Amino acid sequence: MAREDSLKVKTGKWRHSSLARVGMIVLIFLPGGAALFFASRNWLVPQDVLKLGAVIIMSLFLPLLAYSFFFFREERRIAELDRIFNKLDLKDEATYIRMFREVRSGPSFCLSVGLAWTVSLAGLIILFLGEKVGIDEMAPFEIGDQRFPIEGSRLMFGMAFLGAYLWGLQFTFRRYMVNDLLPGVFYSLGYRMVMAATLALLIYNAFASLAGAEADGSGPSGLHATVWPALAFLIGAFPQRGLQWLMARIPIFSSKPDPSVRPLSLDMIEGIGSYDQMRLEELGIESCHDLANADFIPMVLKTSYSARELTDWILQAKLFVVCGEAVKDLRQQGVRNILALADMKKDEILDLARQTSASESSLKRAQEYAARDPEIARLRAVAGKLGQYTVLPENADTAAE
Repeated sequence: MAREDSLKVKTGKWRHSSLARVGMIVLIFLPGGAALFFASRNWLVPQDVLKLGAVIIMSLFLPLLAYSFFFFREERRIAELDRIFNKLDLKDEATYIRMFREVRSGPSFCLSVGLAWTVSLAGLIILFLGEKVGIDEMAPFEIGDQRFPIEGSRLMFGMAFLGAYLWGLQFTFRRYMVNDLLPGVFYSLGYRMVMAATLALLIYNAFASLAGAEADGSGPSGLHATVWPALAFLIGAFPQRGLQWLMARIPIFSSKPDPSVRPLSLDMIEGIGSYDQMRLEELGIESCHDLANADFIPMVLKTSYSARELTDWILQAKLFVVCGEAVKDLRQQGVRNILALADMKKDEILDLARQTSASESSLKRAQEYAARDPEIARLRAVAGKLGQYTVLPENADTAAE
């Protein structure tokens, strides 16, 4: 009964119930029901049946991945969370346990996966079977002397959606492998697919209008007609970059950065890649300043990153906030984070200032920060506790159940 209040006990009942399994299985067999509906229609030719099969197979990935994670892999993550609760004496914190129980509950998974599955299935049908469901026959809107959407818009919408969907499969599989697949991932993926497809549709129609498309709504021809599908796919795979590129070239949206404010991008932190940036942005951490002032314990609980890894990132961010771009030179001298300056003598600080672009004053401020900041001391203490390996007794799982 020692682990009576553990997260595993709080979530295990629903996880192993028949209702949970039935709910997940329904999500998997819904595409099969859609297939029977389409197959019952007489207007499906063999080529359309192949397209429908491709739609069903591709759309099955998300519910199957969620089912596999929820019932077979998330136990590892819950065991790790229980260990963290015990190490930090949080097992009596009902708020923490309730928060993680609700976030990782079965209903949350069913709703999020159902939404992502519905969006993905709709987008794939528009791309592969749009003409069969009558989308091409929909009359465009009259906007002045132009029509919206113009000819070819369905293909652009579908290709951008396909790019976002394939990117999403890669992203969700990565989260699956590191035991960090939360319901919010599926909500984010559904939003990303819709946003990417809509963005590509608007850019395509805006370009055609500026290029002087025909009043009858016909789209670009020639080389543009063959290049645009590829561009739409890339916009779907990287919608934020596409939006930034578009806004940078429209004077009304572009603005000059304040020269007194230096950029604090997360890619300056050694060890943080593009996927890690996206994961941290889900927590509201979008810059080194945010990371340097982030609360360490919620980050450990909400992500799959190890305490040692998060500690290193935060200490690097604290150094970057003080020294800025000079951290590149400091790394070459063996100074990776702010703790490396804590025990340096005055002569060593002066030599470091001569050998790098960091000023003597910034190095001294960083050294005082490392020595006096109580947050750094707490960070090191918590990371030390979590770095200790715990061997659970053989009957721990039996007692928990």
